[in-house]
Amino acid sequence: MAIDDPTPARSPLELLGTLAKADAKISEQSRLVEIYTMEGLLPIWWWGEPGAKDEVIMCGGAMGGVTGPGRALYVELAASMARPP
Repeated sequence: MAIDDPTPARSPLELLGTLAKADAKISEQSRLVEIYTMEGLLPIWWWGEPGAKDEVIMCGGAMGGVTGPGRALYVELAASMARPP
C-alpha cells in the first residue's frame, strides 16, 4: 500500500479472514483465544500475568493443538516459564 493510498489498513483479524473469535480467561495467569477462519481453527494461548516480565504465547495449527504430547506437556512448560512481574 502506497503512502497516499486512501485504502484503510486491515486489522490482523481481517487479514486472517476471521469468521468468529472466542476469548476466555482460564486463570489469572492464562488466557485462551480461538479464532475461527474458513481454513480452520487457530487457538492462541497466552501464559503470564498482565505486566509479566516473561510471557509464553502458544499457537496451535496444522491439526495440532496447544496442549502438546505427554498429558499436556506444553501447558506445564508454559506455566513454569511465564514469570510474574
